[in-house]
Amino acid sequence: FRSVNWDYTKTKVVMLAPPNRGIRYLKSMKKYVGVAGYGGVAAEKLATLTTEQLDLRLGKLPRRCFPLVLAGKLCLNPFNQHKYPNDGLVMVEETELPGEFRHQVLIKAFWRVDLNLTEIGV
Repeated sequence: FRSVNWDYTKTKVVMLAPPNRGIRYLKSMKKYVGVAGYGGVAAEKLATLTTEQLDLRLGKLPRRCFPLVLAGKLCLNPFNQHKYPNDGLVMVEETELPGEFRHQVLIKAFWRVDLNLTEIGV
């Protein structure tokens, strides 16, 4: 991959519920639930970063990359499902990317956001 010039190579990327804008939902739930290690070490780090810090840290996709972002909006917590759509870990609005991308929201929980080609219309 080192010899590939990614600025001129056309690529497609599928992202399954990526926390591109942080994980505020997980951070708020941990405060109320108090579960130690809820989400793991990566989730702990993502919960401390701002949107600008995430953009710098995660970097940018190549110029000719056409990403498809899949997000779930089925949470099994009945108390906050209708306040902000989320999949149990990541809110739908947190899966957005800077720039141009295709975004599809599925009625599924985090662990069920998978590639069902008939559902996502590929």
